[in-house]
Amino acid sequence: MVANSSGVSLERLAVKVLLKLQAEPGQWTARSLARELGETANRVNRIVLAIEAEIGVERDGAYGNLRVLGAGSAGGSDAGTV
Repeated sequence: MVANSSGVSLERLAVKVLLKLQAEPGQWTARSLARELGETANRVNRIVLAIEAEIGVERDGAYGNLRVLGAGSAGGSDAGTV
């Protein structure tokens, strides 16, 4: 298990996490995504919780695979409207 973070800012890591989750819905757990990105599970989980609070995240069980909810994740028809 990775003992420290990769040195990437939290904002940049959040972008990476969100893009991965949107590109491959249901393929990642927070822990597996952290391993893939070379990050700690705590940092990735903190980002997943922030995404969940903003637009929603669906999990398969308590520690299951993640899917981002909301118009931004599916390219909904209201994308770009104010």
